[in-house]
Amino acid sequence: MKTRPACINCGLPSEHDHHVVPRSLGGVATVPLCGACHGKAHGHRGMHSISSLTRRALDAKRARGESTGEPPYGFATDSHGRLMVNDGEAATISRALELQRAGVSVRKIAAALTAEGRVSRNGQPHSATAVFRMLRLKEREAHRMYQPLRVVTADHGPLFADGATDSRERGSR
Repeated sequence: MKTRPACINCGLPSEHDHHVVPRSLGGVATVPLCGACHGKAHGHRGMHSISSLTRRALDAKRARGESTGEPPYGFATDSHGRLMVNDGEAATISRALELQRAGVSVRKIAAALTAEGRVSRNGQPHSATAVFRMLRLKEREAHRMYQPLRVVTADHGPLFADGATDSRERGSR
């Protein structure tokens, strides 16, 4: 088993290869640090594990509006890692929602999307499972921009394009 070098700050066995210049700024050089010193280098007292540092870094990326993994269907990332609408996928979602509102089953929606030449990111036809996920309430809320709001009156609040008055009612449709 290979021995880790000592932390350059305190001399304990190192647990992390800390980037001197952040990778996001093009840094490649690293220095060995123990968990405590690595946490201090990031300004986090008491943080000793990679998972806690990773969790904080991902939270910070989300707060800046940057992607932290595969963007949801209907979105892509720009060169800075920020989410932006993928127009082709957005059109597919809108079409699937239109068919769902017309009472078409998930399997038939998948078949209709395939017949219209709409394919998944990997170039394959959409499966019924993929369509189901696309249409889940969580996904519909994420893609709210594809279902414009109409304001009826100030007393009644907004109505969604599908006629629901709030998201609870929308989930039961």
